[in-house]
Amino acid sequence: MAVGLACISPINPQSILHIEEARSSIPSDFQPVRREYILTVDRNKPGNSVATKRGRDSIRFYKNNGGKLATFRQDLDEYPPKVFLENRGRAHVKPIKSGDNQRAGNDIQKFITGLPGTAANNATYKDGDQVEIVVPNFYGLFCRDAF
Repeated sequence: MAVGLACISPINPQSILHIEEARSSIPSDFQPVRREYILTVDRNKPGNSVATKRGRDSIRFYKNNGGKLATFRQDLDEYPPKVFLENRGRAHVKPIKSGDNQRAGNDIQKFITGLPGTAANNATYKDGDQVEIVVPNFYGLFCRDAF
């Protein structure tokens, strides 16, 4: 089993804020607190739609329980992302800017698939491997300090 640190770029401030909110918020009837820092990779495989189902279930539960809908140029962001087992179909969901959400998702995808130019040093993380999502903050920790 491999363990790694995935860093969300500081150019994605809404994604960073959502991760921090999800990890520290008070739960409501439909927004669970998701304190997980260490996440288990469990992505889609050909013929396996488990991660896709987790994403749909999280969004459906959020919408059916009065969650705020995304507006123009927004996506419903989930933490933990659906590619991680800890999502369980009950992720913390929040509308954020589409570009921000998609860039952050791309950061995570590049990291766990080991694409060139990532901190994963071209290591591919397999299902069952664990990753910690690191978010830069304005108090001194930046992604470069995490590696």
